[in-house]
Amino acid sequence: MRIMGILDKSRDRCSICGSKITFPYRLDRYGIPGFVCGRCYDERLREIYGIDLSIRREESKKQGLG
Repeated sequence: MRIMGILDKSRDRCSICGSKITFPYRLDRYGIPGFVCGRCYDERLREIYGIDLSIRREESKKQGLG
């Protein structure tokens, strides 16, 4: 019996852009099958919820949090 690791063959490429994945995200509940990379995950969340994550990152950098 084979135990699937975090980065199994089915998880090593983004199903949207095809780039290599370092940490897999899933968006099955939104109709996107397979695993996606962090960049595509952020883009899809922005589209789905109308959230701009880049603004929050800039605010935290100004406050010295990241």
